[in-house]
Amino acid sequence: MVGELEDYDCEKCGDDAKAARGCTADALVPVFQIGGEDLKRCPLRFLSPLMLQVARTHKYTAEGILPVAGGWLDQSGTLIEALDILTGEIAQHGKQ
Repeated sequence: MVGELEDYDCEKCGDDAKAARGCTADALVPVFQIGGEDLKRCPLRFLSPLMLQVARTHKYTAEGILPVAGGWLDQSGTLIEALDILTGEIAQHGKQ
């Protein structure tokens, strides 16, 4: 999921891409999947820039890469809390 977010840029998206990606209305086919749930709208329509950063960070932490050098104790409390929330949401959607 998250690796694909780099491809989404509203300023570079033409009319055809906006229709296919569900920018203004549901796309005909799912454009994204989060936690097993198909989405027919562009993820940038409902994810804030901060949440996009958390999602990107989540991807890398799952691979063992932390944003700040060191271990978990060197990461900010806000980041850890955001990652906990995102992980919980992903797990909850995966159960449905």
